[in-house]
Amino acid sequence: MSKKYLPFTLIWFFISHAQVNLEGTVTDSLQNPLESASLVAINQKTKNLESYVLSDVNGKYKLKQ
Repeated sequence: MSKKYLPFTLIWFFISHAQVNLEGTVTDSLQNPLESASLVAINQKTKNLESYVLSDVNGKYKLKQ
């Protein structure tokens, strides 16, 4: 492979294997944390469930693809 194509190949590799990670805190209208709140990620194109998670005791979650 020519050295001039190497950077493009590496960029494509990292983009194609990128993962989306979302994290945060679920709260109610009084800013109190919500325990065991269900969070889901749905693919907008396919309408399929991609990932799901429940918030912890402090309302924190980490949603990974």
